[in-house]
Amino acid sequence: MKVIFLTGHRKSGTTLLSNLLDDVEGLCVYPTDLALLYAYFPKYNNNNYSYKFKYSRLKKIIFKSLKTNLEYSNTIYKFDIKKFTSMFLSKINKNNINKIEKVIKILIQTYLKYFKKIFEKKKIKYFVLKETSCGYLAKELDSWFPKIKFIQIIRDPRDNYASLKSGLKSHYDKIGEDKLILLSSMINRLQLDFKYIDINQKKFPGRYKIIKFENLVKKPKKTTKEICKFINIKFEKNILKPTIVGNISKGNNYEGVNFEKISKINAGNWKKRINQVETNIIEFFLKDEMLKFKYKFSLNNHDFDSIKDYYSQINQKFYFKDSYR
Repeated sequence: MKVIFLTGHRKSGTTLLSNLLDDVEGLCVYPTDLALLYAYFPKYNNNNYSYKFKYSRLKKIIFKSLKTNLEYSNTIYKFDIKKFTSMFLSKINKNNINKIEKVIKILIQTYLKYFKKIFEKKKIKYFVLKETSCGYLAKELDSWFPKIKFIQIIRDPRDNYASLKSGLKSHYDKIGEDKLILLSSMINRLQLDFKYIDINQKKFPGRYKIIKFENLVKKPKKTTKEICKFINIKFEKNILKPTIVGNISKGNNYEGVNFEKISKINAGNWKKRINQVETNIIEFFLKDEMLKFKYKFSLNNHDFDSIKDYYSQINQKFYFKDSYR
């Protein structure tokens, strides 16, 4: 079985894309972020940590990532996450726990086995995985899954930040991310994400597709037809209805809005959601990336005082080490 790998910056539309593919004939979609490529690899899959610790870490990653995503729909009551996690862990041992490609393949095999009665009736051509900002790992993924196909979704960085910012109180504050961290990490990650687009499209011709979030929500039929052609599967109307494990998906909006269908409400809505200082910083640091993908600037001239203030805050928070104590 071949693999389709979805990626893009967090809150750029990766979940929507995954949910649109969920109920499509020929595809088996893992219902949440893989999580292993940032929460386990490369920090923990080595001999610096005990087997017991790594086993516990994997258990926490698989269970929590599924629970977080599935609780948005009734699916959580139809998916025994504890049973699934136990099935996965039963295949983990000291010989494979450090080998990330084997851990991922065990996860895929476990998911197919868990839903065996459903999937054995379908002709599954591709297993679909999703992970944020993983374009830089395309080479490794290709070596683990030969002939893998990639779909990277991109979004106007200002809208992207607006969606991140909307989750500040309900989510990011609780995990230690303030507005400065959200903004700076997005800028850094997007600069890397966009650079790897050129690298990966050259390295994997015909296997690395870019879609824009704006096209997906404003021209869903046309865009999903392009995706089906890229994957080489038949277009079906049910691809226009987001689901998760076959159940209606309500999305993962931080503002409490349920999106049971494709919505363009937050495409181009950044002017109402972020301030001019934040807009200035994003347009200054991501100028080349925005120009390349035809995202129009709102400011003719940059406010360099706000740029200096932003840099000073970043420098103090992350780089300055006080040697005068």
